[in-house]
Amino acid sequence: MTAKKVPPDREIESITIKDGREVELFVYSGDDPPPYELRVRIRETLLNPEAPWISYGEQVHLTKALSGQIADQSRDYYYIAVLGDEVVGTTWLGTDRRHLGIGSIGSVYTVPKLRRQGLASALVARACADFEQAGGRALYLATGNPGARRIYEQAGFVAYNGNVMRRVSPGISAQQLDEWLFGSADRKQVRSAHWGDLARATALFTRPHPWLIKDYREGIYSHPELPLQRCNSIFIALMLRSTQPGACLLVLETPGGGILGTASITPLDNQAQAETAELEIFVAPEHISEAPLLLDEVRNRARQRHVKRLLAWVAACDSGRMSLLEQAGFAQQAELPGQLVVGDQEIDLYLLLCQLS
Repeated sequence: MTAKKVPPDREIESITIKDGREVELFVYSGDDPPPYELRVRIRETLLNPEAPWISYGEQVHLTKALSGQIADQSRDYYYIAVLGDEVVGTTWLGTDRRHLGIGSIGSVYTVPKLRRQGLASALVARACADFEQAGGRALYLATGNPGARRIYEQAGFVAYNGNVMRRVSPGISAQQLDEWLFGSADRKQVRSAHWGDLARATALFTRPHPWLIKDYREGIYSHPELPLQRCNSIFIALMLRSTQPGACLLVLETPGGGILGTASITPLDNQAQAETAELEIFVAPEHISEAPLLLDEVRNRARQRHVKRLLAWVAACDSGRMSLLEQAGFAQQAELPGQLVVGDQEIDLYLLLCQLS
């Protein structure tokens, strides 16, 4: 089956690359997913064994988004470049179906023989234009590749936090964006997370934060000596973790769509410790006072899952996180001196325990 036959009634767009050749462009969404044969070829291209750059979690998300499995929650677009019968370039754009203001870019890939032909630049530019046209305010991505970084800079992305880059749409300042995402709001709610939360949770987790530990289980930290390497894969990992038996992931959300915090419980992988789970909680600094909303629901979910004890890890320098958990009934059980090494600084790590009645 050739690309030109997938599908037969679709109007074909094209991109002229630097050597003068025309590359066909197909745009698919979760509402209009690619045919199965093309999905297979897209996966094969992105999971090229010579360039294993996509994590297991990202592979799971790719499968779900490409096939339309999460279209009721997430608004995903795939920009697929085809030359002859070969998939030669891809780009993904994702937002929440209900909140289009924040998006993520990923799966930006060009086969080696067509690199430096302007293909990736064209795909990214098209995705950014579509995002803006739909009312998008900011896009997030991460890359440690200097060549890819130049492509993103040409599309309007700027350095944000470590390898994370952000593109704020014209007419909006970074200050206005952060105020919209993390400013004061009434009627906050706590609910279970879903795949549509990816981009807005990415905005939360990639933002600089005074706490050293953002998520201990995932090894996500906030410190100049530990530049952030990850972007979309953070939330994907949290979502996959929440699918474990007895686990859950919660978000603290404003009516306008800002995600102000997350909390998760993950049972220990030991039958003898089935009644014990680990807690991870992360909240925007402006809304630490709202964290009890998350913790109250955590207790409810834990009891429903017959969890009797919650464990949490806290860095000695994270006094705000320590105070928050102590007020919620956690007490220090153990100290690991110098467990965290940041630059030339050794930081103690505390284990806290909360007994649920």
